This record gives sequence, structure tokens and C-alpha cells, in this order.
Amino acid sequence: MEFIYIKFEQFLQWLEIFFSKRKYPGITATIICTIAAFIFYFPDYDNMCFDDDIRQIFVNEQIQHPFKKLDYIKYPPHTHWAKRQYRITLPVIGHLFGFNARQILFFQQALLPFFFFFAFRIFMSIKKDLVAAFLLSFSFAMVYASKSFLIHYTFFDCYAYLCIIILMSSKNPFILILFTILNCFTDERGLLAMGLVLIWSFLREDKILFSFKNIPFKNSSLYLLAGVCFYLSLRLYLKYFIIGSEIPLSDKTYVGLQTMRDNFNMIPLVLLETLEGFWLPVLLLVSILFVNKKYIHLLFIAGAFSIVFFAGLSVHDMLRSVTYVFPIIFIAYFFVTEKLNTKEIRTIALITMTLSFIIPTYFIADKTDLLSPILPKILKWF
Repeated sequence: MEFIYIKFEQFLQWLEIFFSKRKYPGITATIICTIAAFIFYFPDYDNMCFDDDIRQIFVNEQIQHPFKKLDYIKYPPHTHWAKRQYRITLPVIGHLFGFNARQILFFQQALLPFFFFFAFRIFMSIKKDLVAAFLLSFSFAMVYASKSFLIHYTFFDCYAYLCIIILMSSKNPFILILFTILNCFTDERGLLAMGLVLIWSFLREDKILFSFKNIPFKNSSLYLLAGVCFYLSLRLYLKYFIIGSEIPLSDKTYVGLQTMRDNFNMIPLVLLETLEGFWLPVLLLVSILFVNKKYIHLLFIAGAFSIVFFAGLSVHDMLRSVTYVFPIIFIAYFFVTEKLNTKEIRTIALITMTLSFIIPTYFIADKTDLLSPILPKILKWF
């Protein structure tokens, strides 16, 4: 045991020396994390790019006509596609830049480094410790949030994840409003995640929840709320004047209480796979708030988390839905850094990374699929 402890200490010291010598440590960390992400899950291109794939056909049609009412004869109301009528961020981008569904796959992979860059930036904004920030950013390379950029090019969750992490790293009013709108129009689950983003904005600027002393000009939460209001207004305008269709939500479309009941046996696996090693700082967050009697903080954070979590359980594809809770990682790190010293924080970050490495990632929907690393895929080529 002492041998392992010594090796961990040496590794942390080496990391500190390595990043202290880098002129741009954030870019260095981003490159390492991006390479690691491709190693821990290499895209399965052989099964992604079939021209007759219904997913690819649907996305291409939506790119060509982002604001066209869905053809319910071709895509009946009980199908998954009927729920995507107002998820127009990527179709509009594809329409403007001439992307098709296949090109969007490579576009989202090109955006993966930005996810790591902003994650590293947020960790550094909480505590100026290059080692802990790198270890936690590297942990992201092993969980679904980053792997979503390398798979599911016809689902757009990774763009919503990126919008959310940009919102959490910026205080610019224009960026806050714009990316709130883009996030919500990417997927409705992004709107649900705004509760956690709002909590983060209050903590980052006031260090207490729902303090109105800095509103209306200083606290970024105002601009996040403004972005949500703009989104809802645009959504209503599209519904009544442009697209004019309803979103079918029922157990027939695998959305609702019956679906949630059917998914209840998957809760332990979904919980584990959503955050993997990041559960360590989250559990520390709960204990810190409870011990310090910050019950209001705990109530609001648990409430915002529960909204996303139970909404994720009420749909067919649970993992990518529940993963929208990932902003709680930064909220947890915020509180952990207030109570622990640098050595303890680095230890927590290293254990988080180790756990994320050990725990395999499974995509969870009606079945579970292992998101395998690069080596098994290379071996299949021979």
C-alpha cells in the first residue's frame, strides 16, 4: 500500500513539473485529453455511414428543410423522429454551411477538443491548480459526455453538452444568451439542465444561491434566464406560425411514467455510467453540504439534479439523457476546493481519474452496448 502511495505522489509531482513548463498548459491538456478520448472509444465508422440508414435520411431531410412540418405519413407520431421537430440547431447549421449527416459526424468530432478546453478552463477558474484541473479534464475522456462526440452523429447531445460547458465558462452576456438558445434548440433536455447551470452561475459570482444583490447588470444568471425566455418565445413562434406541429409525448413514443417504471431496474447502472469516477466529488459535495448544514444549497442542487435524472429515466435512451446532469461535477468541485487543501484535492482528482478508467462505459437504452476502446477495433481489421 505504501508503494502505491509513493508512486501516486511521484506521478503527481511529475505532472506538476510537466505542466509548469508548458507555455500553454490548457492547450497541452486539451490535446492529451482528445487523443485519450479516441483511444478509450474509437468511432465505429463501419457501422455509422450507411446511405440507407433511416437516421441519416431523416437528418439529411431536416438539414434541407429545417423549418418544414414533419411528414407524419413517413415519420408517424409514435416514432422517435416525431419528437425531434424542434431540435433545429444542427439542421440550421448544416443548412447554412452545406453539411450533410455524414459530414456532421466529422464536424462534431472536430468540436471535441473545445469540450476539453472549456472543461479545463472551468476547473482552473475554480482553483488555480494545473494538476487537479488536468486529472479531472482527463477523467472526462473516459465518460460518456466526451464519447458522445465520437458516436451517434444523428443524435445531437454532444452539441448541447458543448453549449452547456461554454455557458459555464463564460460571463459574456451575448454568449450566455446565444448559447442558451442554441442549447435548448439542440435538445429539450438541454433546457432541463439549465437549472444546474443557473445554480453554477450564482455560486460562481456570489458563492451563495439566489442572491439578487448583483442583478440586473452583474450576475450572469439574468442573461441565462433571458436566453431561456428568448428560446421559449421563438419556440412558440415556430409552433404557431412556421412549423405548426405538436410534439407527441406518451408511453407510445417511449416517453412517460410507464417508460420510467420499465427503466427503474436500470437505475443503478445508469447512475454508475453517467458520472463514473466523478461520483466521488459529487458524494463529497453531499457530505460537505450536509455536515456544514447548508440544507438550502443541498435542496436546490438535489432538485435540479433530480429534474434531469428522472426526466432521463422517463425516455427510451437513458444514458445520453441523464448525462445532462454533468454540470454537477463543476458544482461539486467548487465546494470540495473550499474545504480541502491542494494535496487532498489532487488525491481526489487522481482517484476520480482512476475510477473512470476502471469503469467501462456502456450505452444504455433498450439494450446495453459497450463503448469499446481502440485496441479491439484495430484487432478486427486483421
